[in-house]
Amino acid sequence: MRLNLRLVGLLHGILFIYLTGELLWRIRGTSREDKGLPLWTFGLALMAIGGIGLLCGRLIKASVSRQREFLADASAVQFTRNPNGLTGVFQKLQQMDSRLISPAAEAASHMFFGNALNPSFWEDLFSTHPPLGERIRRVGGLNARNLAAMPSRNQMRSPSQESLTMGFAGGDSATPEQVVNQVGSVTPEHFAHAQALLSQLPESLRLGVQEQQSAMAIAFALALDTENLQIQECQIAWLREVQAADLVEKTLELSSEISQLDPRIRLPLVDLAVPVLRQNSAKECQMLCKCVHGLVVATGSLSLWHFVLQLILWRRLQPSINPPSATTVEFTSIEQIWPDCLLVLSVIARVGHSQPDTSTEDIAYAFRSGVFRLPKAGEQEKPEIPLTCNFTELKKSIERLRLATPKLKQAIVDACAHTVLLDNKVTPSEADLLRAIALTLDCPIPPFLNPQRGVSKQKQSSPKRS
Repeated sequence: MRLNLRLVGLLHGILFIYLTGELLWRIRGTSREDKGLPLWTFGLALMAIGGIGLLCGRLIKASVSRQREFLADASAVQFTRNPNGLTGVFQKLQQMDSRLISPAAEAASHMFFGNALNPSFWEDLFSTHPPLGERIRRVGGLNARNLAAMPSRNQMRSPSQESLTMGFAGGDSATPEQVVNQVGSVTPEHFAHAQALLSQLPESLRLGVQEQQSAMAIAFALALDTENLQIQECQIAWLREVQAADLVEKTLELSSEISQLDPRIRLPLVDLAVPVLRQNSAKECQMLCKCVHGLVVATGSLSLWHFVLQLILWRRLQPSINPPSATTVEFTSIEQIWPDCLLVLSVIARVGHSQPDTSTEDIAYAFRSGVFRLPKAGEQEKPEIPLTCNFTELKKSIERLRLATPKLKQAIVDACAHTVLLDNKVTPSEADLLRAIALTLDCPIPPFLNPQRGVSKQKQSSPKRS
């Protein structure tokens, strides 16, 4: 928009003589007095003189605006990760008339989404917007045939229990590029996945995510230890000291049902409860995060799931706790956050290869594969084996990565995806950690369905507590 306004100011002097003549030409016939030289003849003379300025102005606008439109399209796809959405807009724009009938259209024609001027013989040379067909081709989204072939909601089949596996691809083998390209994208398959997921939840949980007290109880229940009853009793005893008795009883009731669910449904259950939790006041949301943290501390150790739960709840409830504001960018080069990238990739490599039969070489290979995806990896110091750290250090590194530029965040998510998908196997722990990191970096990854390949049964063991 800054460029658009500068063009208006810079080109107005070139177009001023022609626009003045056009204005006088348009008001011909409005005056009944015809003494002396009519105004429209003077306007016609000004248009002839200003024609050179009009020609130069249109050439300047065309050369600048068309490249700017291509850049804007590329930026939109990079920001939304949804080229099909932008392509759909172009498809609709082809069926509509974007021309403006206004004397000011000439001066501001480059500011619109579509071409605002009447087509002419010199359209390819003077048009302020590139052809829609070329924009669609460069965006690389769905073409008209693909859009027509998309299934309707009634035609979508509900996925079975097997297809609810939280993988990261739409084919037989996932690629990290597919993971990164799906950031922020929603497809009809995701809606079908959500419908099938809701159908598997017990009635109490389906209704609970729609009510504030039950949603809070679900968050507390997800923080309870389901493996050690003694630890769970300590957690409940602590919760009774800080929360009302009816909320504690609701937590115990829902905890018994949550413990019977597939572990892969825990994170989607958090996503379902967050919209209701956001309706609480800032103080209540802050108290909720503190209570979840207290329940985790009561366990005496921190598991990966508890770390992911706290990270996602804190990130998702931040808009309710603090007024939304633009994220401050403090790091513009990979050198400034290189140690943090190494630490995050080290944790992902260890989590994905935590089963007893995994060798240290496999962990190191997965770690190095992710590191070499980072920008300027060849110029940085790279350890041979993954780093060791605790969850406190991991959280600090993730918080620092949040302050990087969007381009660096994209590269970090890409490196994390390569580390996870190196062996074409995704454990629930890997999926939860990757989604939590991506969400914290403002690159939310939806659950991707892959009925051909489920979560590896050889990698089901949960990482040990730290």
